[in-house]
Amino acid sequence: MSEPSPPITVSVGAQPAALRILRVVVACAASLVDMPLDEVDDLRIAVDEAATLLMDAARDPTTIRLRIAWRDRTLMIEVDIDGSVEEWPAERDRRSWSWMVLEGLTSDARFVSPEGRPGIRFSSRSAPVAVT
Repeated sequence: MSEPSPPITVSVGAQPAALRILRVVVACAASLVDMPLDEVDDLRIAVDEAATLLMDAARDPTTIRLRIAWRDRTLMIEVDIDGSVEEWPAERDRRSWSWMVLEGLTSDARFVSPEGRPGIRFSSRSAPVAVT
């Protein structure tokens, strides 16, 4: 297995309209590793759900940050947000629809706190293409 790529990092305003930028960035990254279109769509949805969950959890957020690295055909994705939270993750976050979607569409989904910011980390489910 190769070393992870240097990460791609994108920050956008913490507004629902800005999430389309994150969806485009993750789709472009997925194309770099030749992911099938259905997996690209799953990652777009996962990034959208992660960002939505974070925006709902944080008070007065201004910036959402997306980081993507890849190794072979697997994308490692982290989404975090500035803004304060009382508890991360709160019980409601662990039981939310967004979290269930993330667990269903990705591998190794977990709540994280990079640099003290509430965040979510997950990997794509892409499997190597069989060579015949």
